[in-house]
Amino acid sequence: MLLMSNTPVTERLQQLQAWRGPRRKTASMGETVASLQRTAEKAHQQLGSFVEAWDELLPEELSSQTSVEARRGGVVHVRARSASVAWELDRRLREGLLGELRSRCSGAISRVQVRVGGQVRHDAVRRPRTA
Repeated sequence: MLLMSNTPVTERLQQLQAWRGPRRKTASMGETVASLQRTAEKAHQQLGSFVEAWDELLPEELSSQTSVEARRGGVVHVRARSASVAWELDRRLREGLLGELRSRCSGAISRVQVRVGGQVRHDAVRRPRTA
């Protein structure tokens, strides 16, 4: 906003505006939705093939007790609802599930880290099972 007169007050206001920089534009609803869509697409791209393989290789009663949360640096983070589910996953990963997941997924998977507790989320990445 430019002020027209050159009084000391207006000069001071202009100086303050220059120091503070331009006002930040508030995000519109469309920009927010587009940002959320990009985030979801990135998550699906990173985890999509892993989640599909995870759902195919694990029995329904076990996969429904887990949530694939993230993939960072080759480590896939999975949350298990209970310690018994985490123990069963660990046993299956050691018995060959990790190798199967590596062969079916795009991108390098060095390990699967299973954590117990918290809320098991079923994100948009998880696809519904077919009979």
